[in-house]
Amino acid sequence: MSTRSLVFTSETLQLRCHSQTQNVGGARHDDTDGYDPVHLPDILFDPSLPNPWHHTSSYAIWRTILVDYSGRLLSKPTDKLVALAGLAELFERELGPGYLAGLWRYSLLSDLQWLRHDKLNYMHSTGQQRRVPQEYIAPSWSWASVDGAITHSDWDNRYYGETLAEVLNCTVKLQNENLPFGPVIGGSLVLRAMLLPCRWAGTTTYGSRYVVLEPIQRVQSFTFRTQTDALEPLRVFVDYEEDISLQDLWIVPLHQREDWELYGLLITRAEQDVFQESRKVVYRRVGLLWDRGLHSYMGKGQPPRVEIELV
Repeated sequence: MSTRSLVFTSETLQLRCHSQTQNVGGARHDDTDGYDPVHLPDILFDPSLPNPWHHTSSYAIWRTILVDYSGRLLSKPTDKLVALAGLAELFERELGPGYLAGLWRYSLLSDLQWLRHDKLNYMHSTGQQRRVPQEYIAPSWSWASVDGAITHSDWDNRYYGETLAEVLNCTVKLQNENLPFGPVIGGSLVLRAMLLPCRWAGTTTYGSRYVVLEPIQRVQSFTFRTQTDALEPLRVFVDYEEDISLQDLWIVPLHQREDWELYGLLITRAEQDVFQESRKVVYRRVGLLWDRGLHSYMGKGQPPRVEIELV
């Protein structure tokens, strides 16, 4: 990758390197409007540099790049992972092996907690309803599977609160085995977590919707009753409005912070496809759960955790 670039703006020519951007010819034009361009960590170019926090800073910059990159328009949406492959290969030096369709194995539970940016920030929404891509791009649990800008519910909550799920296995099927950072044609994520049936609550606000837990739930012959009347509806951010007609829905809690902020996945049964080798039930992501409404329920004794496969 080039360490220097020429930037053609509407009013001047700029030379950009890793440390600064310089207007050619001494022009005073500044097109950043107060925005600080993202710079790759120095340690990616020189691993010998001393930096005890390099993993944390590199991970934060990777996420910043995803937020910026995911909002850009591509001529071919299927090239989303292809265009990012060079950067992913560079970041692997810091984030370690295990690149999984835009996510990293070492931070996988945290990486799963993404949502569509226009769902969170309605002031910047275009009002255009995004539709599910016609061509396969990535597994539903990857941010690359959605058309549009994404952000993260929490920049990195791995070190705070309680982890409510365990990653048992995660694999992707590459389009070309010689391109480990390239496009994928399938993927599987297996979690051990709670599987909580829920239903739409019928209320909406801006980009979010609400669900409530079913009054009586059965998980592997274990029956428990939730205090549904005492619970506020739980806020979820759906990836595509087309899914609001779904009837079979489940919540999979992933992480609960010390302030009771809860993060999880909203899922449904996946349709049978060529990537599924067995007849067992598999699921796909519908959206992200992000709320505090479950804290009174979670304190009453958690249901058993089961294996859940998402594609």
